[in-house]
Amino acid sequence: MFAPEEVPSISVQEAHQRFIGEKCLLIDVRTPEEFAAGHPAGARNIPLAELPAHVDKLTEHHEIYLICQSGGRSVIATNALHERGLTQAINVTGGFLDWQGKGLPTEQ
Repeated sequence: MFAPEEVPSISVQEAHQRFIGEKCLLIDVRTPEEFAAGHPAGARNIPLAELPAHVDKLTEHHEIYLICQSGGRSVIATNALHERGLTQAINVTGGFLDWQGKGLPTEQ
């Protein structure tokens, strides 16, 4: 398990650039209510508590980007996936707040 400062991470800008046209997945680990209020364009909602049940379906992706509201839950999610052997899991620092703040595409 990584300490929070050691979790593999990228910025919201880098996640957005890599997400376009790559065999990767952007997972928003917030609650369905938070997700419905707005999320990164193209993100898939898998709440943090439900993530372990989806591990088998995530192995086909080259990279898995995990995002939440501000970065706390996505660190936990990244650690959880690494513990289950999904070393392609990467935390998106700053979360959705930073994503919005940088003017990156969102949807509801």
